[in-house]
Amino acid sequence: MFVGGRTLVLKRAFVDDVHQARLRYRIRELHLPLLVMHSPTDNTVDVANAGEIAREARHPRSFVSLAGADHLLTARGQARG
Repeated sequence: MFVGGRTLVLKRAFVDDVHQARLRYRIRELHLPLLVMHSPTDNTVDVANAGEIAREARHPRSFVSLAGADHLLTARGQARG
């Protein structure tokens, strides 16, 4: 996997842990405000993934679209407020 200009090696144990984590359940049961940020131009993770997270979360929750940003906010000015 290539992320942020670097090769990222994911071991099988990590992938297995993620599959067993029951993330949908954990997000629903978080009981904390959640801010989901995502860019529709992210080439690493599809925006549908962020949408799923936002739908599973309880209120209060917010979704912020980072139009034109990359996954790690590496382009000049992307991480500035």
